[in-house]
Amino acid sequence: MENFIKQLASEAPVPGGGAAGCVFGAIGSAAAQMVLNLTKGKKKYAQFEEINVEALQELECLSNEFLYLKGIDEQAFGLVSKVCALPKGEERDKELQNALQTAIQPPYSALELSLRGLEVLQGLIETTNANLISDLAVACAGLESATKSCYYNVMINIKYIKDGEFCSFWSGKAKGCYDEALSKATLIQEKILQKIC
Repeated sequence: MENFIKQLASEAPVPGGGAAGCVFGAIGSAAAQMVLNLTKGKKKYAQFEEINVEALQELECLSNEFLYLKGIDEQAFGLVSKVCALPKGEERDKELQNALQTAIQPPYSALELSLRGLEVLQGLIETTNANLISDLAVACAGLESATKSCYYNVMINIKYIKDGEFCSFWSGKAKGCYDEALSKATLIQEKILQKIC
């Protein structure tokens, strides 16, 4: 993590915002896993054991997917940076358009993962250790940050893509996912705050 932070802070083009968004998602998923692991085996929550175990397994998968997409995002944006360094011309323009279209895929996939993570989180407020409710809030904050970061990275790439049909399709999908995820995050935060305050 320390190495990633140093690289992110440097003048190197990668890792960038998309990779950071994936890390936010992995951290959010991990915080929720901690809550589940500290709930596991507690008599008070025995009735929720099965659904909590399923949620834990899914969140473990999500964390791994986020970290996988972090690497893919770095590769994709690295390609964009390399193409941008080529001499200007028709061939460069064509390669750049292809690279930009490829570059939206990792953050869009991470955006979908963020939504799924929030859906899982929504079901944990009443099934997990009440003493760890603030940690669920941290999980929500991580997934909300991932949602925003990944959406912004999809849209900044779309801005420079010339294929109108492509842009319309992917911006619509991304906006729908973004809106739904933020709506869920708001509801989760409101429920948590009611229990904390």
